[in-house]
Parts: sequence; structure tokens; C-alpha cells
Amino acid sequence: GDIVLVDDGIYYENINFDGKAITVASNFIVDSDTNHIYNTVIDGSNPAHPDSASCVSFHSGEDSSAVIQGFTITRGTGTKWADPNNPGFIWRGGGGIFTFSSSPTIRMNIIIDNKVINTTGVNGAQGGGTLSYNGNPRIFNNIIMQNEARYGAGIVIDYSGGIIKNNIIYKNYGGQDYGGGGIWTIGNGVNPIIIENNHIVENSVTGSGNYGGK
Repeated sequence: GDIVLVDDGIYYENINFDGKAITVASNFIVDSDTNHIYNTVIDGSNPAHPDSASCVSFHSGEDSSAVIQGFTITRGTGTKWADPNNPGFIWRGGGGIFTFSSSPTIRMNIIIDNKVINTTGVNGAQGGGTLSYNGNPRIFNNIIMQNEARYGAGIVIDYSGGIIKNNIIYKNYGGQDYGGGGIWTIGNGVNPIIIENNHIVENSVTGSGNYGGK
């Protein structure tokens, strides 16, 4: 239930909520000044390990009381993960935000310039902006732009529910493997996938087309 309040600055970090029901926020949460969103940056470009290179990770069963709010989230390259639905398949995903069997709240962030394109040792590279597997994240009022992945460059919802509402999903690109410039989904979990009132514009796909995505 605590709030971790982060001052303006550039933070070269890859943060993990580690199951905590906390809000991590910039000073935007205090005064609603959007300059704090631009000026409080989580830069994931210097990870301790290259296979855990998402800027923000939720993979310990977090629920909606785990909140990330009011940041620029950038330069993440994704987390390597094993696929329970397809044993033996390994993926790299979630450059900006990686969500595995968790249901956090992701709101009022700029998720920009994350790239999940390294296919070394994995079967695919997905979710440049965000990836959710087997959860039900709430993705509200974010700008998700200029992210790159070999599929699902903006958002991937992979055998997961999710509420994707009031976001701008803009100029994400890639999709060489399975398409999906803006949003890519395959199946849903216990909860439905709800995509409502978003601007999904100028996303581009090259290669195999637009299977499973928009």
C-alpha cells in the first residue's frame, strides 16, 4: 500500500516489483504536471544480465495494487522466458514492461524506444513496449510509441486477459516474424481482452503480414 515517490532524473535501472503491492510513481502523482513524466526516466539499457533487460518487471503474482505511474520507460530489450503452453519454446519479450502471471496497473507513462529484436537462443522476440502472459494487466492512459519487436511491437497479450484503455499506440514497428505493429494477441486467459478507446495509428509491419495483430 505504500507509494515510492521518485524525483525527476534519469535512472539506469531494470526494476522488479518482486510481488509488492506498491505504487511507484513520479511527482506527476502529486501535482499532475506532465513535465514529470518526461523528466523521470527509467532507462533499461544497462542491465545486470542481458536476459533480464526489461525496464520494469512484474512476475511474482502482482495484482492491480502494484502500480507504475508517471515515467518515461525506455531502451529496454526484454526478458527471456519459458513458455508453459509450449514446452521447449523460449521467448524474449517485454522491452519496456514485462508481465508474467501478474496483473499490475500501468498508467500515465510514456513507453518509448524499447527494442526486442535479439533472437539468439530464443524462438522469437515480442512485445517491444509491453508483454503480458497469463495475467490481467490494466494498461491505461499511456503513450506507447516507437517501440520495435519482431512481433507485437507495441503490446503483446499472450494467453492473457488485459484491459487496454485510453492509450496512444503510435509508430511502433517490426513484425517480421508474426506481424502485429500496434497490438498482437493470441488467446486469452481466465479474463477477457478488452481494448477500448485507444488511438492506434501509424504502426507498421514488414515481412509476414499482420497475423494476430493490428
